[in-house]
Amino acid sequence: VALNLADSTTQAYVGGHTVTDNHGGDLIVEAVNNTLNGAVADGSPEDDAYSLVADIFAVYGSLSQSPEDEGGASVGIGASVALNFVENTTRAYLEDGSVIGNAGAIAITASAISEASTEASSGAEGGFALVPVLALAGIYNGTEAYIGTAAEALAASGDILISAVSVSISNVVAEGDASGADTAAVGAAVGLN
Repeated sequence: VALNLADSTTQAYVGGHTVTDNHGGDLIVEAVNNTLNGAVADGSPEDDAYSLVADIFAVYGSLSQSPEDEGGASVGIGASVALNFVENTTRAYLEDGSVIGNAGAIAITASAISEASTEASSGAEGGFALVPVLALAGIYNGTEAYIGTAAEALAASGDILISAVSVSISNVVAEGDASGADTAAVGAAVGLN
């Protein structure tokens, strides 16, 4: 099992009740939030990592096995779950009540690029092989750029640019391999984005 929960907030702003005289100079308020998040779960049988699911099925198999069943078909379990949830908030703004005077150009920009990579893989072998695999990812980007309610009219001699850009990139891979089974195999791989 791999679990990644990420929450970030990036802000750039001119506070309320702030009074500026830019003397003709440009005002730039910029917030940038770039994140890369990953969750990788590998439940392959060649891994030596402890597997609770495999142990539960091993105990169940030994309790339910009669003496005449000894030496019969074995059960192979390979389970893997990867969850990756990302929430990013990015804001650039002039807060309510701020006063900007004698500015040249004004640029209020917010940008967020979020990338999430989520991989779940597993395999099993034996007489009967069961391989459930789940990879699930979700990205939420809240990106805002704005000018609040000013105490006085905004004074700028140049251009005023307000821009908010949000890009989300998600790669989800789920792989299950039950090909090593001798008699029967059940494999399910689900990847949701």
